[in-house]
Amino acid sequence: MNVLTSILVFLFSMASFAGISLDIDFKNNDSGKVTKFKKTIETYIDETQTFKIPNSNKIVEIKVTDRIPEVLTDGQKFDDQVLVDMKVIEMVKNERKVIVSPKIITVLGKEAMMEIYEDESRKKPMISLKVTPKKI
Repeated sequence: MNVLTSILVFLFSMASFAGISLDIDFKNNDSGKVTKFKKTIETYIDETQTFKIPNSNKIVEIKVTDRIPEVLTDGQKFDDQVLVDMKVIEMVKNERKVIVSPKIITVLGKEAMMEIYEDESRKKPMISLKVTPKKI
């Protein structure tokens, strides 16, 4: 019985370390200067990855988790549903300033999109993000 329990604990713990590939399509509109790039990141559930936005003093921290707070799902969690948690951070004189910290809920294999605007006019997004998480 102890062997069976140990095997089950091992298998469940391995599921939480599932490999994830993130296809990222990012657009940053900073003071009229538009930066677009696509990037694929391989990571694990609950592991934070960091990358620099080209031609900018900003970095992005991104993490995928399957631990989604119930308040974000209205109590309805689906199979393969994940939360993509992102922070856009501006680096000024070695100081970190979080500009935005969006969260996107999506299903593995399905693209999710969000846009962040500078003001209420919603005329031009400051940041556009499309992300597709996939199991690897």
